[in-house]
Amino acid sequence: MKKFIYIILGMLIISIVSITLIGGSLQKKVEQTESSNYKNNVTYNLGKLPEDLIMLDSNNLREKDILANTFEGLVNCDENGKIVPALAESWDISQDGTNYTFKIRKDGKWSDGSDITANDFVNFFSDILNKNTNNIFSDQLNCIFGVEDYRKGKCDFNNVAITALNNKTLNIRLNYPCNYFLNILSQPIYALRNIDSKLIDWKKDYRSIMYSGSFCINNISDSGEITLKKNSHYWNKAQVKSNSITLSSLKTKESALAAFQSSTINVFTDPPLGELKTIEGKAKYKVSPLLQGEGIAFNLKRSGIANDNSFRKAVAASINRNNIVKNILNSTALESYSYIPQYTGDGLNGKYINKVFFQGNEDIKKASDMMKSVSSSYGEASLKLIYLDTVENKKHVKP
Repeated sequence: MKKFIYIILGMLIISIVSITLIGGSLQKKVEQTESSNYKNNVTYNLGKLPEDLIMLDSNNLREKDILANTFEGLVNCDENGKIVPALAESWDISQDGTNYTFKIRKDGKWSDGSDITANDFVNFFSDILNKNTNNIFSDQLNCIFGVEDYRKGKCDFNNVAITALNNKTLNIRLNYPCNYFLNILSQPIYALRNIDSKLIDWKKDYRSIMYSGSFCINNISDSGEITLKKNSHYWNKAQVKSNSITLSSLKTKESALAAFQSSTINVFTDPPLGELKTIEGKAKYKVSPLLQGEGIAFNLKRSGIANDNSFRKAVAASINRNNIVKNILNSTALESYSYIPQYTGDGLNGKYINKVFFQGNEDIKKASDMMKSVSSSYGEASLKLIYLDTVENKKHVKP
């Protein structure tokens, strides 16, 4: 039985007080293409089930796969990192790059058959940006005029530049040109959904939720297995290959790999790092970008050596990003040379011209020269490095 593995690489924009090490992470989607019921059903391991379908209080990427299948936003990002139409069939960007006008599809429908309108998006953004909504991603949209003040409760949503010009036209005005604005909107968290109690108690109310994406939740078993059924009112249903998707909730990478090897599941993501070479030797895979990454963030709220710009530059110069990507992470990431992902579009599917801040290989002489000036001021200062307890991080850091 042939197996196809889909790898997604990418990068998260890291704050300017940090050093970006790598611009990517690994996701593998495995399809058993000769399975007799592949066109009717695909079994995919989601991992831990989300607490709710609002999903704005957690950065767990895998949980959001369920959003990507059951809801849809204005635009999507294809496997090559290109922005493509979704519920917006087209959009125009003003010459100064601050005004976006989206045309909502005439055939855009909710799962109950009712029309999706520009006002639905206005209500959606009003809800997710409300100060009472626990939204850890809200700063991403501070580029939109009025969002920051609305989020702080200083104004109502009428002062936010997200407006419905008519039933099928949505306008969003920015404070300044943001070349990756459409990339932001392509994330699953910005998929259109009604932010209400049904999304919170979704395991009980899933049948009454209105879905805007290619699938609807059809059943949740006692064991937690979720069945998604093709949305008959989805505008692009003819291109949806499977009639249903089964989502399992195996908690560990190892158990997901074992289930895949025994053909219990067709699709799994993020395999154990130590098994990558074995898996890749038996399967084909394709690479496309994903907005996620890793870096070193310095605590500038405390006095000390971390506040010294020369010290931070010395650390940046001493890191061999190429070695980390190739030998430690087995080429499951991309080196990061800037703060904005290298594959980010300019809003019109042209390539964004990026500024390079970091190098691929270490520059020991440069780092040493910088550290000499730092040492004269701080002496033998110590630095505490705190990191999440993951396999990948343990390979980066040797205690």
